Formats: sequence, C-alpha cells, structure tokens
Amino acid sequence: HMKKRLLSWLLAVVVLLGVFPLTAVATDHEGQVRVIVENGTYAKADGAAWDGVLVDKWVNLSAGSTMMTCVVDALGSYTQTGAEADYITEINGLKAGDGGAMSGWMGTLNDFFTGAGFGSYTVANGKLGSGDEIHMMYTCSWGADLGNDWSNTDRTLSALSFDQGELS
Repeated sequence: HMKKRLLSWLLAVVVLLGVFPLTAVATDHEGQVRVIVENGTYAKADGAAWDGVLVDKWVNLSAGSTMMTCVVDALGSYTQTGAEADYITEINGLKAGDGGAMSGWMGTLNDFFTGAGFGSYTVANGKLGSGDEIHMMYTCSWGADLGNDWSNTDRTLSALSFDQGELS
C-alpha cells in the first residue's frame, strides 16, 4: 500500500515537471556588456609587449556608460593611454606604432567596426546596451588584418540572414 502511494506521488511529480519546461540555468547579463581586449596580429616573439587575449569580462553598465568607460573598467589595473581623449594608443605596454607604421588599436561593437570614437556610443543615446560586445583589437595594417579595409568604400553586404529578432 505504501509502495503504491510512493509510486503515485513520484508519477505525479514527473507529470508536473513535464508540464513546466525546464530552462537552462544561464548567467543573465542584464545591465552588462562584454569587453574583450586582444592582440592576435603582432606576436610577442616578434617584439610585442604581449599577445593573445588580455581581457574577456562582463562589466556593469550605468546611465553614464560609454564604450570607452566600459573598456577602461574592463582593463582594471592594466595600463592604457588615451581613453580620456577618446582614442586609445596603448594598452598594457602595447602601443600604436610598435607593430609598424600602420599599427594601433581598433574596436568593434557587436562585430561592426565603429565609425566614431568609443565615447560616441553611450547608454544615454541608445547606442550601447545590455548584452553588447566591445572588442578591442590590435592591428598592424590599419585594420586590414582584422577584416576592415579603410580603402574599401563598398558598404554593401554580400548576404544577410537571421531567424530571430529585429534588424535595426
């Protein structure tokens, strides 16, 4: 009699669990942006101060956040030069010019190279928001080695597809 009651109870629990979809426990990054700072173009073996990924972290947004303040926050105790002037020329000892005459720091917001300084992309103007990804990268050829060629004025897309959300 006790076994039947236990079996009934377990069956009821299984049925109830089936009614409610199980959601994966994922880290919610509401109110945060991901900042990645890396040098994948100028090897330490060739004279770079460092190479690889220096920073990959989520930082908190505030009403006054800009892409630049987020980069500075993510860098923490690593050095940087130029953020206050909205153009970073050095991160942790790796300077513009170290990797040749066309070298320096460039960045993307959600995989698109920015057309203005990082200070122009703000929470206040809606150009920066939760879940965005800021990627600072070192280039040795004005971005051509990162997939951005300044001399190419063709702005058309060869293809675009998506299955969720809204394109804006």
